[in-house]
Amino acid sequence: MEAKQACSRAKGVITKKINDINALMSNERNVTDVNKKVSELREAFKRFQTIHETFYGCLQNKKSIMESQLYFELVSDQIGQLRENVYLWQNGIESAKQINSFQIP
Repeated sequence: MEAKQACSRAKGVITKKINDINALMSNERNVTDVNKKVSELREAFKRFQTIHETFYGCLQNKKSIMESQLYFELVSDQIGQLRENVYLWQNGIESAKQINSFQIP
């Protein structure tokens, strides 16, 4: 049960990082901060993955194993979606800068 709680806490850290990144993306001046939080998220996910593997290794019945796999996939998908959003956000900022550089004063 302790491993399950550790997994939940690690997931909570990931959720907080995702929320922080989403909030930072409301301002295009936060590129550096977003990149820093993405790096922190990457580390948080590594910790989650390690904890999850320990928890997963303790499971005995098929239902628990399947639920654990789905839980891990959900977290992975959330991070993948965020990475895509960050990529699009950063490209949008760069595109806007390029467009603005071509405007005649």
